[in-house]
Amino acid sequence: MQKKVYISSTFEDLLKYRSALYSALRKMAYDVQAMEDYVARDDRLVHRCLADVAACDFYIGIFAQRYGWIPPEDNPSQLSITELECRRAREANKTCLLFLLDPKAAWPQMFTDSETGGGHAGADIQRLRTEFSNYSHGLFGTPEELVVNAMAALYLCEVEVPVDQQGKPPAQSTPAMAQIPRPPVVGFVARRDRQGRDILARLKDELTPERRQFVALWGAGGVGKTTLAAEAARAWVTQFGSRLA
Repeated sequence: MQKKVYISSTFEDLLKYRSALYSALRKMAYDVQAMEDYVARDDRLVHRCLADVAACDFYIGIFAQRYGWIPPEDNPSQLSITELECRRAREANKTCLLFLLDPKAAWPQMFTDSETGGGHAGADIQRLRTEFSNYSHGLFGTPEELVVNAMAALYLCEVEVPVDQQGKPPAQSTPAMAQIPRPPVVGFVARRDRQGRDILARLKDELTPERRQFVALWGAGGVGKTTLAAEAARAWVTQFGSRLA
């Protein structure tokens, strides 16, 4: 049976990000729901949205620099629809995967509450970002980064990697070299060796105790992605032991 994924975000500012993730998830045979399935604007049907959140298997929340539309009725706390959806998912004990816009990423002023005065001049979205940073599954700056991080997080959930109370995978022990595919009979060409070092450098620079880092390799079949990834894994274990990315 298809598993249901609910994608939540503010509307216009994250349109192309949501679209890229929607398309990728559909290709992976997930039953995906997003605001496009309701109406093409922020003020979608609140009760229906919250019911669909409660019925999903995975909730994916995407948060940039807008707090979003606040439903005027049956909303005594005056929360935005995106915050209501996230809190409903957490109350229903759904698997919640939250992704935050990288603070270093360039972002249009017209979609930034602190610039436009929306959401109490940015205070509301900053409150959410501060809270959700404690259990987010990564940052994104481009639609491609969002898709890679979201698909990686879904994979970890699907293979039932254990998580702590904040939804983060625990530290893992060092795998035996035998678990990593053997190196090729012939050595890497110089270019591949440099690419392997680039992978290690990115993992090492961006990995912290609070954050898991993912690096995706893209390319046509047969160009050596698996071999390159295996070589990078072997080098990582050799250099850094149990500090796995």
